[in-house]
Amino acid sequence: MPNKPYEIKSTDSLLRRIPLKPSHIFQGSITSACFKTKPGEVGLSVDIEALINRISESYNQETHTLSRLSAALPMELGYECKHDPVDGNFAHALIIGDTNPIAKRLALAAQPIDPNAISNF
Repeated sequence: MPNKPYEIKSTDSLLRRIPLKPSHIFQGSITSACFKTKPGEVGLSVDIEALINRISESYNQETHTLSRLSAALPMELGYECKHDPVDGNFAHALIIGDTNPIAKRLALAAQPIDPNAISNF
């Protein structure tokens, strides 16, 4: 993988791991709790889909599912989406800032990824 930072564009897709908990998935829908930053966090952790080799390797299917979100939404709402590689995950990025005010909009826009399709990535 290149070491050069990736510039996230509005056309990029961001992936968010969603815990398989009632507080995060209610009646089949992703809740806003999945998109809220915690106190002290710099931003909301996501992965840049274009930088992932195999989605099935980026999360534990027994404890999480995935959702896809267009980077355009947080950008249009004034949030910076920044590539933020961490050890073992070059695709890691952040939606910078407190996302609590936009969490509901992010949840409504997020598209769940079919777990059966993930193993094919």
